[in-house]
Amino acid sequence: MEPQRKSGENKLRNRKILPWLFGALGAVLAAAALMVCLAWREAEPVMARYPQEAEQCVSDMMQALDSGDFQQASQYLYGTPTLGSGLEEGDIVAARLWDSLADSLRCTPQGRCYATPEGLAQNITVTSLDIGQVLQAIKTTAPRLLEQQVARAEDMSEVYADDNTYRQDFLRDVMLSAANAALTEAPTRERSLTVHLQYRDRQWWVLPEQTLLEAVSGGILE
Repeated sequence: MEPQRKSGENKLRNRKILPWLFGALGAVLAAAALMVCLAWREAEPVMARYPQEAEQCVSDMMQALDSGDFQQASQYLYGTPTLGSGLEEGDIVAARLWDSLADSLRCTPQGRCYATPEGLAQNITVTSLDIGQVLQAIKTTAPRLLEQQVARAEDMSEVYADDNTYRQDFLRDVMLSAANAALTEAPTRERSLTVHLQYRDRQWWVLPEQTLLEAVSGGILE
C-alpha cells in the first residue's frame, strides 16, 4: 500500500507543479518578447518581398525626365500634377530656356528601394541646368546688349514704337540674345534627394514632394 500512496502523492505534486511551471515559462517568454520589442523599436522596417514594381515606377519616371517628357513623367506621380512649362504661345525666350532645361535633365538612381515607416523610398541624383544662375546672367547681360543694339540701329523705327517705347519684337530679340549668351556658359547643378513611394489604387506612385519638384525645375521653384 505504501508504494501506491507515494505514487498518488507524486501525481498530485506534478499536477500542482506543472501549472506553475507553464505559468513561469509564459512570464519568461512575455518578458523576452517585451525586451525584443524595446530593442528593435528603432530598427528600420524590413521588406518581406522586394517591390520590383516600385523600383520600376521610379525608373520609368526618371527615364521620362531624361528624355524631357514632363507629361509622361507626371503619370508616375501621385495625383498626376502638371509638370509642363505652362508657357504662352509665342514666348520664344522662355521656351528656349525650358527646352534647354529639359535637354539637360539627367536622373541617376543611388541604390535600390528601401522600406520606411511611411512606405518605400529610393535615393536618386538629379543633374540639370542651373536656371537660377542662367536668369541671373540674363539679368546682367540684357541691359548691356540693349545699349549695343540701340547704338547700332540705323533706323530708329526698328527700335521704338509710335509711343516712344521699345518695340516688343526688338526687346524679344535682345532678350533672346542674352539668353543664348547665358546658356553658352550655363552651369549645371547636381542634387541628391530621396523620393518616396506609396501603394495606392493598386499601384505604386512617386509622391510629388517639394524637393523633387525643385530638382526637376532646375531650381526655379526654390
